[in-house]
Amino acid sequence: MNIEHLNELVHNYMEQFNLVNNDDHHEYYKWEAFKEFQQVWDLDASDFAVMFKLAVSNTENLINNHIVQPANGIVKLAERSELTEQVRALFRTLLYTEDNGNIMARQERIERFVDDANALLAVHEPGKSKYQQDFRSGLFYLNLFAPGKNYLFKATQARAFMQCVEFEDDFGRGSAFNLETYYTMCDQLVSYIEQTEELKQLHKERLTDTMCTNDNWHLLAFDLIYCALTYDLYKGIDILVPQKAISRKQIEREKNQATMQELGRLQEQLFDLQKERDLYDDFSAIGLELHHKSFGVGKVVKQDNKYLVVHFEDQERNFLLPDSFKTPLLTLPDPEIAEYISSMNKLDKEIDSVEREIAVLKSKIKRLSIELK
Repeated sequence: MNIEHLNELVHNYMEQFNLVNNDDHHEYYKWEAFKEFQQVWDLDASDFAVMFKLAVSNTENLINNHIVQPANGIVKLAERSELTEQVRALFRTLLYTEDNGNIMARQERIERFVDDANALLAVHEPGKSKYQQDFRSGLFYLNLFAPGKNYLFKATQARAFMQCVEFEDDFGRGSAFNLETYYTMCDQLVSYIEQTEELKQLHKERLTDTMCTNDNWHLLAFDLIYCALTYDLYKGIDILVPQKAISRKQIEREKNQATMQELGRLQEQLFDLQKERDLYDDFSAIGLELHHKSFGVGKVVKQDNKYLVVHFEDQERNFLLPDSFKTPLLTLPDPEIAEYISSMNKLDKEIDSVEREIAVLKSKIKRLSIELK
């Protein structure tokens, strides 16, 4: 990690600490939500649906929002007496099984939990796409249960942090997401936090007896990652290129400066796009019904950042996003959802394009830096 950048980011976080924890923003609610979950959670509760609903009732937008409501989907399933024990078993045998730190196995269990829960939802809550589970919701349930061993994840904020601190690996996107790599980045951040007494003390002063304290700084790590982008804490951090690399030879200064300026413009554009993309992070098209002129009515069974996989009566078909919705062959019953998907994937393409441009310029700067030595 680039410790200089991380130092600046943590400084900005501490400078704005009162702002992000005031009555308007109250980011401390995460610790309250986790404490309440741990007090209420009882895997053997006689009424599992009521227990689960109460346990996650104060998690605010960490999981449910106005577009997707995966926690409500779990409640809907558990309320069916014939499904209660199946839902309970999903938590007992998949999410909450000890894995002795095997993160790859943990990711596989989360994915199985999601698949199994969505299979039940497809049968018992058909067409209710807002109830669909995804990897992030499964990971969230696991975090509530064991916050000291896991990390919350929001894609846009995590990627912005990764770029700022120049983390050496990429945890990927969508179906290519690698939980172990993401946890490695977060572990490095926690190691930094453990050595930063001022930050730890500031956080301790915010804690009350209504807040979770057994998270081993993991919630604080996520809070820093989340607030960094949400509250513009990257402002003033030179995340583009080390200044020493462009100041060794005066003869190359103008050439390097022009490259830096272009890179800076692209980086600002990327952050703006990432903020806008964050509004779509929780959307899932899985479960949506659509109509194809040739294949008839189908249902979305898989989604990544480029394709939808749609199951028709006797076959599955892949459709490129968002281009497939620009023709009259494929239509959604709700035009607002079609427009939503189109906007989301347009942003993904813009982000990918800008990231490629940034990578090219960084490579160029690195090459120039070597030539200056």
